Amino acid sequence: MGHRASDLDAVGAAVGVAFIAEQCGIPYNIVIRTESTVAKLLTDRIETEMPGCMIPPETARKQISDGDLLVIVDTFSKDIVEDAELYRLARHTVVIDHHRQMVNYLDNTTLKLHDPHASSAAELVTGMIQYFDFREEMPRFIAEALLSGIMLDTKNFIMQTGVHTFEVAAFLRERGADPIAVKTLFAESLTAYQHRSRLVSEARLHGRYAIAVQTEPIPEIRVIASQAADELLGVENVDASFVLYPGQDQACVSARSLGKVNVQVIMERLGGGGHQIMAAAQRSDCTIAQLCELLLEELDAYDAEQNMPAAEEES
Repeated sequence: MGHRASDLDAVGAAVGVAFIAEQCGIPYNIVIRTESTVAKLLTDRIETEMPGCMIPPETARKQISDGDLLVIVDTFSKDIVEDAELYRLARHTVVIDHHRQMVNYLDNTTLKLHDPHASSAAELVTGMIQYFDFREEMPRFIAEALLSGIMLDTKNFIMQTGVHTFEVAAFLRERGADPIAVKTLFAESLTAYQHRSRLVSEARLHGRYAIAVQTEPIPEIRVIASQAADELLGVENVDASFVLYPGQDQACVSARSLGKVNVQVIMERLGGGGHQIMAAAQRSDCTIAQLCELLLEELDAYDAEQNMPAAEEES
């Protein structure tokens, strides 16, 4: 199980854990809300390659027993885990994550693999697989699912990479992972592309920060917002980007950074979290306009702490 609105890293890491279980002869299921995942193209392939393995949290809650092991990937937070009730029901829990440990972290764990220096949960799971002597070779689909998670969180091997990142990527490539096939898992619709382009074109600058706001709900907004935030990092003199958008009864913000700004710290102050270069927050107690004002206050406070000059608003 991963986090809410699971992405390629969460789903890819879950696929890797499922492969480990299968090779060890242990029955498994991937617990996921397929209707809210942002890795829809990958879950469609899972349904084809591993039919019947994905179940919703409601089904998992009915099936879980004292002897079952719950493996949570790509989150350390009780607040954003896919299903908090399933976590509470599990007697044995393993956490595999690369995010900084937050205050409300998953504390009732049997074992945890936690490395904030790793690029992704998929990298950590692939590293584990390398230590197993499996009877069968890793299927190409498993390798591509894991590689997609690494490519997502590293922005195609640009951000948050280390020597081990490239080592596990080479391992997956040797197992048949095709980067072109993986790239297709990142495809988007023409409508989504048009919405993203509009968001980017309407962004404004606040000092070294780019900020874009989507006020009306649109399909695939969570994916569009994260992609727009990524694209805004390409603007000259922008060190971090923020895209605000409406969620389900929530005001949300997706944050990205080139590394000079720790967006995880900023998002934590707004009630969210994530990683140094990739984070997010969701608030149900304010509007998008109010969240934008809170964000601007936190950005100014962050710059003051870093002894940066006061930000000037630009159109």
